[in-house]
Amino acid sequence: MRLYASTRSLVLQETATEITIGIPPPSFSFTATKQKGRKVMENRIDTGIGGGGELRYGEIRKWLEQECARQDWTFQLKIGSP
Repeated sequence: MRLYASTRSLVLQETATEITIGIPPPSFSFTATKQKGRKVMENRIDTGIGGGGELRYGEIRKWLEQECARQDWTFQLKIGSP
């Protein structure tokens, strides 16, 4: 994320990477995905032996877009690795 105060703009480079080393324990995954144009919102919940976690891809972007609009800043999204 880069902020440019002189032009009141924010540039967000968005990507998600997941890496597993070895054999993961048995688990169940639930994924819900919404896509509109190039924007993707994904909510994923993994549950298995020893617990699990959540991946809320795109949630921070949504909040940043709303804050930029509220503060009269320009928001620019770049998708993928830099």
